Amino acid sequence: MSHGGPEVEVPHEAHDPFTKRVAFSVAIFAVILAVAGLGGKNAGKDMISDQISASNRWAQYQAKSVREAIYKNDYEKLEFERAKGGLSTEAATQLDKSMGRVKKKLEEYEKEKEEIRGIAEGFERSRDHAHKKDNYFDYAELLLQIAIVLSSVAMLSKAKWPWFTSMALVAVAMVLTINGYTLAFHLGFVEAGGH
Repeated sequence: MSHGGPEVEVPHEAHDPFTKRVAFSVAIFAVILAVAGLGGKNAGKDMISDQISASNRWAQYQAKSVREAIYKNDYEKLEFERAKGGLSTEAATQLDKSMGRVKKKLEEYEKEKEEIRGIAEGFERSRDHAHKKDNYFDYAELLLQIAIVLSSVAMLSKAKWPWFTSMALVAVAMVLTINGYTLAFHLGFVEAGGH
């Protein structure tokens, strides 16, 4: 008996328990993929930010080195003037004061350069750490995307092996995703890969 609306026949496949399980698992895979994608994006942003910060610090280090070289040149000139001799007492006193100021400035530059080097190297370590994390997320995303495709094949073909294979891939992807956040263990081929 119809109530005025068109009758819709639900295909038999929609009630198939296997298809429902696979469809539900694909939804879960998509959530895990989103979590891995978020981790990868954050790690990528951290890599870029740390690289920019390290580059800025190294540029600052280079600028200090250039200034230090100028002061070293000035100091050598003053030493040459001092070694020549023949200066009045007042001129010798002024020369000694100038040499003292230049020497103090050289010591400041050396100290500042060491501080800048430490900061720059810290940014590089942080960048490298983010790069390792990013690689785990990249591999996890790849495996999750393959798992979703295999699950789709399973739904269309009603074959179970693609779905079981996708479940195995997702298990590995979950471990890689968790490790992307924690770096609890290290896999050299993963950390060396990518970028």
